[in-house]
Amino acid sequence: MRGHDLTVSNNVGETGEHGVVERTIVLVCVLYCFFLTPLPSSYGASSAWLIALLGALRGGMWRGFYERYWGALWGMAALVLVNAFAARFPAKVAPGVGEMIRSVSFILPAMYVMQHCSRWAAVLVLKTLVGLIVAVCVAIYAFHTGSADVMNALYDWSRSHVGNVHNLVNVAAMAVLALVVLAAFEQVQWQRASIFAMLAFMLWFLVVLESEGTFLALLITACAWGAVRFTGGLRMLSGLGMVAGVLTYASLMVWLQTGVASGDSLRSFEIRAMINARLLELVADQPWFGYGINSFKHVTEAAVGGVMYIHPHQIYLEALFSFGVVGCFMLAAVLWGFFRLSSRHMILNEPLPMLGFLAAVYMAGKGLSDMKLMSVQPLGIFMLAAGLMARPASWGRAGEQR
Repeated sequence: MRGHDLTVSNNVGETGEHGVVERTIVLVCVLYCFFLTPLPSSYGASSAWLIALLGALRGGMWRGFYERYWGALWGMAALVLVNAFAARFPAKVAPGVGEMIRSVSFILPAMYVMQHCSRWAAVLVLKTLVGLIVAVCVAIYAFHTGSADVMNALYDWSRSHVGNVHNLVNVAAMAVLALVVLAAFEQVQWQRASIFAMLAFMLWFLVVLESEGTFLALLITACAWGAVRFTGGLRMLSGLGMVAGVLTYASLMVWLQTGVASGDSLRSFEIRAMINARLLELVADQPWFGYGINSFKHVTEAAVGGVMYIHPHQIYLEALFSFGVVGCFMLAAVLWGFFRLSSRHMILNEPLPMLGFLAAVYMAGKGLSDMKLMSVQPLGIFMLAAGLMARPASWGRAGEQR
């Protein structure tokens, strides 16, 4: 770990021409996007992304970008071309492609942060932003504690201010992951105690919001961390935990689908179960190349109970529906191309790579029950994580073995 710290320090020293202010601005914008991407654009995440991207381009991150990710970029172009030809509504593919390109661009600011920003600065900014988010969540909760039904009051507040409760839940979950990372690296006892106190409140806040999918995603994330952190039997148990989490969700969807009568008043998970079943029927009708990106809300056969939904609320079935079996293999290859440079050593020993790993797995788990695939959430978080976890170019061949 000491040797890696020296490598990071040397990288920062070699790029001293980038001023402290510029580095700090990009760092703040990257972490701001990490936390607030789930919220509507009025909260400024889009502006922060643009500032971070411009800073990364000015810092020269574009020079090594193509060399490192050319396979993934060409694979993405091929995937888009095939999908556009196969799509039922080719014009609808364009907005999804725009979101895909925007998401991939997050790798550049992430590379900039890892090359030019010190661990001390990253932890300081992380603490500041997490502290602000926790303070806001405390204020929101305190303001509604006098309500007869606190959960519904929070749901109403979310619809009025942040679009829907899932946006608030994902911001809170990102804060939980960041607090876990801060607790892992904090050496000052009173600060560590404060971090654990904030973590306890944020978990309680998620309990009040009653998002079952979030706790399933956090459980899968914890198991994924165990699979990376440990070896031998503990790694196997962690892997089995991830598999059990996915199977639990699949079993729940099957059970809900078979147990719901058409005249019942349906809850969100029951509606999701019906959407999942309908998606599988449609995929069986057109399995190889799918219906096209962003086509779900326009395919009339996808309606459930006469209602057309904006997206399937399940990113894996959405991928199968949009790309088909062939396209999903291509998509998997593209994602592998972006994540192939990930370093286990960095994930275990550096705060931002660790945060990126946890966030990527969380988004993958949350995608079982929520979110739209071709969107900056979760795709932008995936790409941001890929950039944070990637081995620095300065490691050379020796670093490639880590």
